[in-house]
Amino acid sequence: MKELRKNSSAKLLIALFLAVTLPLSIACGYITYCLSGYGVYSADDMSETGMIDQLIDFDESVLKNEKLYTDASYSYEFSRQFARVKEDGSGCNVVVTVERPDGELILRNYNSQANETAARRLTLSYGRTPGVGIWISSITQGHDSPQQLIPFEDGSGNFVNNIGFSYWLLKEKGIDTLDMSTGEIFNKYGDEYYQEYVEDNGSVTSYTRYSGYYNVTISRAQDSIEFLSRDYLLIKGFELRWAVLICAILMGLISALLLAFLMWSAGWRKDSDGPVYGKAEKIPLGLFALAAGALLMAAAFGMTAAWKAADIAFINLILHLISVYLFSLMLIGTVVSLTARFKNKDWYRYTLIHGAYRLVEWLRSNISDVLSVMLCCVGWLALNVVFAVTAINNERLGIALLIAFNLGVIIHIIILAAQWQNIRKAAESIAAGDTDVNVRTKGMPRSLKAHGENVNRISEGVAQAVEKQLTSERMKTDLITNVTHDLKTPLTSIINYVDLLKNQPIENETAQEYINTLDRQAVRLGRLIEDLVEASKITSGNIAVRASKVDIGELIEQAVSEYELRFEQSKLEPVLTIKDDDLAVFADGRLMWRVFDNLLSNACKYALCGSRLYIDAYRNEDNVVVMFRNISASQLNIPADELMERFVRGDSSRTTRGNGLGLSIAKSLVEIQGGMFKLDIDGDLFKASVVLPVYTETDGEQSGEHQPEDI
Repeated sequence: MKELRKNSSAKLLIALFLAVTLPLSIACGYITYCLSGYGVYSADDMSETGMIDQLIDFDESVLKNEKLYTDASYSYEFSRQFARVKEDGSGCNVVVTVERPDGELILRNYNSQANETAARRLTLSYGRTPGVGIWISSITQGHDSPQQLIPFEDGSGNFVNNIGFSYWLLKEKGIDTLDMSTGEIFNKYGDEYYQEYVEDNGSVTSYTRYSGYYNVTISRAQDSIEFLSRDYLLIKGFELRWAVLICAILMGLISALLLAFLMWSAGWRKDSDGPVYGKAEKIPLGLFALAAGALLMAAAFGMTAAWKAADIAFINLILHLISVYLFSLMLIGTVVSLTARFKNKDWYRYTLIHGAYRLVEWLRSNISDVLSVMLCCVGWLALNVVFAVTAINNERLGIALLIAFNLGVIIHIIILAAQWQNIRKAAESIAAGDTDVNVRTKGMPRSLKAHGENVNRISEGVAQAVEKQLTSERMKTDLITNVTHDLKTPLTSIINYVDLLKNQPIENETAQEYINTLDRQAVRLGRLIEDLVEASKITSGNIAVRASKVDIGELIEQAVSEYELRFEQSKLEPVLTIKDDDLAVFADGRLMWRVFDNLLSNACKYALCGSRLYIDAYRNEDNVVVMFRNISASQLNIPADELMERFVRGDSSRTTRGNGLGLSIAKSLVEIQGGMFKLDIDGDLFKASVVLPVYTETDGEQSGEHQPEDI
């Protein structure tokens, strides 16, 4: 089957055969539809269908004249009146035959062969009225089917009957008169007969039994039926009705199977494993549709002209069949080619609209955006003018084109706006720090697509930079942690040996000075290592926060009292002001002690000797604020943000003993407790603020319910 799918010769033969079966199935189907409208499939005889009225036009009441069957002159006049050919060229196209039940011919209009199919078979029943003796008749369908009771009008208004009362009541009404008297039978008969046959207008319809009948046949004269005429086709259609129905079904099934196979194998070639474009499919769809439509219209015109031509009938029939065959071939080829197009996902590439779109995109990519928008506006305006002019000549078509075109433009603008909104939101997300952003550029115009791809590259670059920075920070943290742990062991030995040397009796003052220097620097190095370890823990999130209710006022008072000696050595005067009584916060007292320790230590190191250190603690709405202010001994020539970075000190000459970690550690410790740490520098004025949320009852429940958590 796969090889047959790729076999072009086999597909061509199938198409040629389909060009025969398809019009044949359509023609037979149409004929079947027309025949079913006449009711031929539920009739055994043409006289039972609506066709007979179109083939036979004869007034049957003419046959009810008694003299036609008793007087030869009337019979001659009937034959003369309904002859086949008359002097004026007109004539009767039916053969009328009247026979007795035994087959004896008693009346015929003229001798001609009668068509047996187009015939109306009747029975003429006749009788005489009792008393008056008037000859009456009635016509019923079919031969040998006389009407038992013949109705006639009785102008006298009296009941007329030639059937026994008892017989009529028993047969027609099912009433047994065996036990009735003669008067009762008469009265009963009168009541029943009156109800049955007397009309509302007061006239009386009476009936009499027939006394004989004739078989009447009214047939279409065979010599009046021309070959291939409408009457001929009606008769042959009835005669071949079942053959036409079977042919329509059979040819329809064959055509459907063949067409399905051609559509299934459309686009397959001998050297391909899937549908590919042929030469016809590469023609733009609009041009292909116009060409196919023109060819189909030409073939249809040829069919119509050949059918209606008044030349030799046989040649017209041949030309008509050739036109039908060519029309079918072109229709099949068009359907197969369109199927081959749509089997490919990129079928739209070979359309006029896509070609125009590609041209516009090429212009937009090679000219400025402003000029491209101007050209689009000019094109939009020009097409609107064209459609408006069309509306002047053809109002419906022009308005429909205007609405469809502008609706398409509006939809395109909405799509562009949605695509641009996606790009804008992606850029905003990247600006907000979300690097997990990807703009879907499929289906975008080139300019927007390029912009979207640039945004995606920015997102990827930011993500890579962040990842690289995080990796660098982790490596730095790991390095600090490892190095500080490795330094602790030799430092411990140095400190122990320095303590041993200090306890030895050394009279040399220079050596004693060296020992003091070693002791001082070892302590300083130990403090640096501790700061590094703590900074590493904060950065890596390995420091425990045990939050509870802490009175910041008491804590800062205790910290200031602990630093009295340091303040005297640094010639710094602390000024502590606690403005509110309730300064309770939800924090870790151990970590807050370290924060205040760092800030006080920083003031002792860098504040101007002989100046004051102002410490204010107060409540600001839902926060508690602790502010440190002092005058720097050295010129503060760096921003506050840079001063909070690690290993940065306000003393650029690095003559003080600090390591640049105090403020950074303090800031990190405040933030992991949900607070805020802020630095402000105004000239030589150094101001540090610690802001923590006020303690609430909810915080108390949390501190009681939760264990200390590693942050």
